Amino acid sequence: RLEEHAQPGRLSNAVGSNMVLQRAPRQARLWGWTGPATQVRISFAGLTWTERADGRGRWLHALPATPAGGPHRITVTSFNDSVTMHNVLFGDVYVCNGQSNMLISLDATFNGIDEVNRAQRMRNIRRFSVLRNAGKGDGDFPLDEFVRPNTWTAPGPNLRYFSAVCWYFGRRVYEGLGEQVPIGLILNAWASNLECMLSNEAFAQCPSDRACLEAATNVNHSSLFNTQVHPLLPMAMRGWIFYKGEAEIPYHMSWWSCAVKAMIVDLRRKFNTTAEQFGFYFVQLHPFQAYFAFQAPFEGQFRLIQQDPSGPLSLPNVGMATAIDQGDANSTLSPIHPRSKMEPGLRLGLTCLAMNYGLAVQYKGPNATGYSLVSLKGAGKGAPLSALVRVHFAADSIGKGLVKKEAACPPEVDAAVNCNGFEIGDSGGNWHNATMQLDPSDPAAVLLSAGLPAGTEVSAVRYAISTWPLCSLFNADGLPATAFYFNDTRKPSPAPQQHSKSSGASLTSSTHRTVVPDLELPLPDDPDADASTRMLYGVGLVAFVFVGAVVAARRYLTQAPAAAWRGAHKPLDD
Repeated sequence: RLEEHAQPGRLSNAVGSNMVLQRAPRQARLWGWTGPATQVRISFAGLTWTERADGRGRWLHALPATPAGGPHRITVTSFNDSVTMHNVLFGDVYVCNGQSNMLISLDATFNGIDEVNRAQRMRNIRRFSVLRNAGKGDGDFPLDEFVRPNTWTAPGPNLRYFSAVCWYFGRRVYEGLGEQVPIGLILNAWASNLECMLSNEAFAQCPSDRACLEAATNVNHSSLFNTQVHPLLPMAMRGWIFYKGEAEIPYHMSWWSCAVKAMIVDLRRKFNTTAEQFGFYFVQLHPFQAYFAFQAPFEGQFRLIQQDPSGPLSLPNVGMATAIDQGDANSTLSPIHPRSKMEPGLRLGLTCLAMNYGLAVQYKGPNATGYSLVSLKGAGKGAPLSALVRVHFAADSIGKGLVKKEAACPPEVDAAVNCNGFEIGDSGGNWHNATMQLDPSDPAAVLLSAGLPAGTEVSAVRYAISTWPLCSLFNADGLPATAFYFNDTRKPSPAPQQHSKSSGASLTSSTHRTVVPDLELPLPDDPDADASTRMLYGVGLVAFVFVGAVVAARRYLTQAPAAAWRGAHKPLDD
């Protein structure tokens, strides 16, 4: 209720001293509250402008487009009272959104404390954590203010409590721009399912009967959008990163694709911006060792859904950074929360530098475009066959060249069931582990060899579709190959992992195509689904969200120690 904020010179609690405002060519915006129809003066860089608040006391002002740099001082005056924002920088602003893997802090990750110490010199990367609004039902309607305020800070000792993925992303972008453009990072993440994060309008494009669960509490859908995103809508920014999907396996995988597309379009519209000015980059999930048994057969399928060219990647300026090689089977945070957060964050940064800024950086790992049969030989009639297949990769994905690495199944994972890398499928419907070698005659290809039963033909190839993929192919830039499944449409082919029906979008030649399988399981909201399936799903999701919240909430909530409550304009250091 805006009248509650009608105070002289009152700024929104999303803005304040030490923050980064969006640089030119965008116009940064300031907003706040005062008395109804009251005049507000904004002073910046020797100039003064006036705005008049509306009937409820809200005002908004667009500053002139300002190049990267600072520090600046901005003063807002009303009723002869004023508030001054000190040490303000102009640069590029990004939101870091998702669930617990976006939330996990540097101090819980590999080499995180070393990164905190290293970061102290990067004073022009500023951060702001959106604190979770407490209380069931507080997301029933959109808020214009955060219920729990926080402050903007530069790197200091408490950086250890900040999101690791968000920080590494920001650091890579900052370095990629020559450390000449300040970066503002807004952490806006919580353990929940995706329904909570969509606005009502986005949710209407992809409805779901699943309840919105926040830390195992059932609340209305859109609750997190209403309380944690809506207060930011007046702010100009450069983009959004996203690490989310674990709670959508297996029953809402295809819905994830629809929902994220709707979310991207909706965010760009609500922030009054364009695809060119607002990049969106997401993480392809890491393997997590069948955190719940019913999820195990579907992790590989979800990788294909995330990278499907008809999904979110069909939208302009949307990119994916894979974490396919970042499984952590013995993570102290549970396997669903790997401690390796540097790689996903840096890869998101590379993706952003290439797509949002047009820099010539290698941001893609090897991306297969199809396969061709080299030979299929046997010692005689009825003898087993030896197949040799060439897999082709897009020229822009191999970087400085393809690299083969050794890959082994962790002892915590059942190798016989869950660990596979390259495989060749036969026309009898079976998969066979394949040996991979770099192709000496083609720098953009690898050779696969495997034994096949007599009387069969090669009809499909796949890579990294198992629960725990053996990632053995990278480019020389250190980026892993993404998963793929190609089948020959002229022959009977084995389906992707443990699925009975396949259909999907083409990616390759006229005879080979990538398939995103349809899911043939009773959905928990389907009246034909049996009671045990519904119960298993409900219990599993509640447990998943609860565990994620318990692991992450301690660090997240400590991002606002007592010193952080001194007001909206605390000193620069935290």
